[in-house]
Amino acid sequence: LRHDPNIPSVPSQDGTRHRRQHLTQDGAAELLDELRRSLDSSYWEGALAKLGQDTLWQKGAFLEGLRCLVLTLVLPLLSRWGFEASRRGFVEMQLAVQDYTHGQSPDSAIRAKADQVSRQIYGDMHALLFPRLDRHAVLYGVG
Repeated sequence: LRHDPNIPSVPSQDGTRHRRQHLTQDGAAELLDELRRSLDSSYWEGALAKLGQDTLWQKGAFLEGLRCLVLTLVLPLLSRWGFEASRRGFVEMQLAVQDYTHGQSPDSAIRAKADQVSRQIYGDMHALLFPRLDRHAVLYGVG
C-alpha cells in the first residue's frame, strides 16, 4: 500500500481524518485475485441463494443483507491488505481498486478482474441490479 499526499483525506469512524490508502497496480490485481478466490466457493453461492430467498429477491432487502454478508467474507482480507477491517475499510478498498479501473489511465486487465469479482459478489442478482452496467460493473453498491 502507498499513501499519496495529493489525495484528500477521508473521515474515519471517530471523526478524525486520514489519508486514503492506495494500492500499487500489481497490488490491486493481486487483491482482486485473492477476493475472487474467496468468493469462488460453494459457501458463497449457497449464502447468496439463501439471501435471495430470504429477501424474496427484493433489491433493497437483498443489498442490505449483502452488505453484511460480504463483510463477513472480506474482513480478514481487508486486514491482510492494510485496510481497516470495517465497512469503511471495504469502501476504501473499493476506491483503491477503482483507481485502476476508472482512473486517468484504466487498466483493462484489472477492470476485467474487478468485473468478475463484482459478478461473484452479486451472483444472479448482478444483471437485475445493474442492467446497464452489467458489462462494466466494478464492486458497486456494497459499501
